Amino acid sequence: MMGKAIALVLSIYCNYYYLSSAQAEEKITPVAASPPTLGVESVGGGKNRDEVYERLPQEQIFGAEIQYFRMRGGPGRNMPRSHVLELWGKALDAAKDAGMNMVSFYIPWDFHEYAEGQFDFDGTADDDGDGQPDYPARDVKTFIKMVAERGFKHIMVRPGPYINAEWGHLGFGAIPLWFDAKYKNSHMRNADGLPTKLVDYHNPDLLRHTKIWFKAVYDQVMASHMDLIHFVQVDNETNYLWQSIYNHDYGVPAMARYRNFLRQIYGELSAVNSHHQRQWKDWGEIQAPRQAGLNFNEDQDWYRFHDDEIHRYLRIVRGFWEGLGVKEPQVLFTLAESYNVSEKGLLPNYRLRNDPQVGLLTVNLYPKTSESDNQAFLNNPFKADHDVMAQETASEQYLGRGHHWVMGPETQAGWWKGTDISPAARQQTYLTVLGHGMKAMLVYYFNEGDNFDAEWPRQHIQPGYEMIKSRPEYQNLAMDQLPKLFWTELQKLTDQSLFEHNFYFGYNVKDEMIRAPEDAWKLYFDAPLDRDGNRRPHFEVLQSIGQKLIKPHGDWLRHSVSLNDSVCLLKDVREHGPSKVKGIDSDKLNAEWAGGLVGYALNTGINMKIIHWGIQSVDEMAGCRILFHQDNGNTAPDLAQALNKMARAGMVVVNLLGDSLAQKVGLPVTGREVSGKSNVYVTTLQAASGAAVSTPIPNSDFTVPGSPVFNYQWPEKAKRCLPVLQSPGRDPSVARLVTGYRCQLGRGLFYQVGVLFYDFYNGNDYSDREDAAPRAEFLRSLLRQEKIVPQLQVAGSHQRIVAFGRQGANDPRLWITVKSGERTPTDFRLKVEQVDPKKKYVVSDLLREQEQVVSGAELQTKGFAGSLEGLGSTVYFLSPAGE
Repeated sequence: MMGKAIALVLSIYCNYYYLSSAQAEEKITPVAASPPTLGVESVGGGKNRDEVYERLPQEQIFGAEIQYFRMRGGPGRNMPRSHVLELWGKALDAAKDAGMNMVSFYIPWDFHEYAEGQFDFDGTADDDGDGQPDYPARDVKTFIKMVAERGFKHIMVRPGPYINAEWGHLGFGAIPLWFDAKYKNSHMRNADGLPTKLVDYHNPDLLRHTKIWFKAVYDQVMASHMDLIHFVQVDNETNYLWQSIYNHDYGVPAMARYRNFLRQIYGELSAVNSHHQRQWKDWGEIQAPRQAGLNFNEDQDWYRFHDDEIHRYLRIVRGFWEGLGVKEPQVLFTLAESYNVSEKGLLPNYRLRNDPQVGLLTVNLYPKTSESDNQAFLNNPFKADHDVMAQETASEQYLGRGHHWVMGPETQAGWWKGTDISPAARQQTYLTVLGHGMKAMLVYYFNEGDNFDAEWPRQHIQPGYEMIKSRPEYQNLAMDQLPKLFWTELQKLTDQSLFEHNFYFGYNVKDEMIRAPEDAWKLYFDAPLDRDGNRRPHFEVLQSIGQKLIKPHGDWLRHSVSLNDSVCLLKDVREHGPSKVKGIDSDKLNAEWAGGLVGYALNTGINMKIIHWGIQSVDEMAGCRILFHQDNGNTAPDLAQALNKMARAGMVVVNLLGDSLAQKVGLPVTGREVSGKSNVYVTTLQAASGAAVSTPIPNSDFTVPGSPVFNYQWPEKAKRCLPVLQSPGRDPSVARLVTGYRCQLGRGLFYQVGVLFYDFYNGNDYSDREDAAPRAEFLRSLLRQEKIVPQLQVAGSHQRIVAFGRQGANDPRLWITVKSGERTPTDFRLKVEQVDPKKKYVVSDLLREQEQVVSGAELQTKGFAGSLEGLGSTVYFLSPAGE
């Protein structure tokens, strides 16, 4: 009886996480238990979603985030209005010259509501009483008029309440100073009870003032420009500052909500105690985990609680807009997220963040954020590929079955000092997102300028600094000579004492004190435009794309679809949560490693399709002849059942790393162990020939440094199973250990691979590793086995030259993006399968404005000739000659 009760609880739990809930701001409404649906019903399609999709812009959007509030002419007050308008004009003219048709911008709350209930949207407020307007740059009304006058077709407004943007006294904007001063207990608390920089998303005062703020923005700014404002962003990067979920939120209100969350899932306290292995005597006793890895089931619930907190908050924020009459399909509501987090953070949930009652998830992309020893071209060379591909199919959750539309409100246009983003790196990123189907690409930051209230942290740290500095041992030392002990004590004093004076945990006091005041005020990003609106040399990359790609081909590109092969990557948001398998980090597995798998496939000639369990239909999954799944040890029973059925019907399922899926489909190989933390394994791939004994594939050896590596104890009598990855040179006593195997399941095959052999494709070493060819042999052997011919394939033995394409509906033309990870120039030939061998085709290099005519037969057998500079990229457009 207890087993059935626990099963019922877990069923309700899974349904709650999948479907979420309609919840009001005051209290949470329980969700009725119902089976998770996998068909059209789960997507929210229907007539109203079709109308939203049909009202989307019918052209390719190419735009920029232009932050009018930064272009103030300087950090101080009373700057000449004429200079502000000049700066705005330069930025808008540059965007127009680049061929852009859309402008996006934040509207910072703290900048415009300078005192409680006092708003300035026309730049006339004189709060200091000196007879001059404080900030003419507050005149967002005129800025919008200037956007309209230049013929831009679309505007997206981003009024927060959070905007991040490295803005404001908290450094991530834009909660007003007056709000912090008035509501000192509004902030989240860390595990030690100290207030953090973040205001509690569900704080009643925050929500009440947000509603007032939105009304002011709508009435005074937006209402008269709704003919241009086609997108409204709901908050910004709502993810606890990319921090660990064990940093937030342990405040009293949040703990009450956590207990209510558990009550909804489990119903009875006894069920919580059973699942968490606790002995709580009352709901009020329940405490949240403060350290990861001590209680897996509690970690899972804590993770999902954070997902739910964000989801409910975003629904409330959207509701404020709808209460003002801002509704779809008049506008499209969007959410902005980066699909990456720091350790133990929270990845965006593709289902909850694409909830039709919240907004369409968009893609913020920053594939290079640091320098490496080898001066990596990009830190994550296939992040853009993965993130756009994943959201393209996930957008069906919001728009309805078969409807795909991806926006990128922040496509990397630079980075902070010390990190070089070359023109070639920028171009690869832009061409990649367009080539994978981003229908609205906006670059960020497009312009630099000045921050706001940037001196606030230093002012609050300064008293403690001076107190400790007055000691004899420090009096005569310059700031850069102060020892580590000094900064440690100042950090502790700041974190644990000054919070009583309205300061917050999370500032690095040494960084705040050492950096020059002008660096705090000035935003430098190596953006296309500097703080004076002048164009940097790499602005030409954007201009070339706008004039040579978007302007002549934008209409075709907007209606194109991805040219996918019948190989898929399956993702399930339930596997975002913590893993109980040692060596697997779920955040890395779903983000960086998944990007590596996409890069691995592209380097083998395969343009995968990403399938989301619970968003795409089972029928669509069945169209995948080879399906990859990364296993973090938490494969759900319903997913395992479906994959087992598909494999037995003829699919090839490749399960990577953890083996929870293999266990659930009943494979006979057991005794897995984790090994290889710092060792190096030489792994030989075995032929997938179907012979009784597998044989080595020549030249398929490569090394895999470090973990995770998983070994499987091979049974003496494993019928219908063969090892496919082994480690030669092992001690004979462990000869039965393999790192990968294959089993026949009905008419299909199931592969279990326990070695992470694909992660480097999405890492700093991508351009320098020399063993890409033997690694690719595993997938090539599967393609030969299944007789799959890639749609696009680089001929010969080239490494790190990849191609992916788009096609029109009932249209023989193809858009092919080619990019190189090689540091030296490369000549290549690209074979194209989807052409008529009897016709001739014009192959146009759009960026270099070169053409060649090639027969369809030659395209299929030899390919067309191409060339790229080192780390170069371009777009080829194929069209039948004479048509």
